[in-house]
Amino acid sequence: MSSGFLPSLLLSLSLGLSWNEFVLTFRRYASLSGREALRTVVANAVCLSALGLAFGNQSLWAGMVIVLAGVILSFALKNAASRIVAVALSALCFAAYLHIASAAA
Repeated sequence: MSSGFLPSLLLSLSLGLSWNEFVLTFRRYASLSGREALRTVVANAVCLSALGLAFGNQSLWAGMVIVLAGVILSFALKNAASRIVAVALSALCFAAYLHIASAAA
């Protein structure tokens, strides 16, 4: 559906910025307060949606590159960005991707 550099970049950014919070879901010792749980739920929704759209709207190879770029970005930003700001930027990137994808359709 959406091909081009900008949609792929936005998916990689949304995936990479939400990945670190997404991984917290699978840690045994993670007991989250109300605010942390809300942030993790938003990050999970964005991350899983971006992951699905990376493979659903592009070819297999393009999807793999998008996901790999997002994971590399998440490792680079693991300690650099505030978790709240990272999840907010992730949601904004995902919303921008959805806007561009709907305009292209």
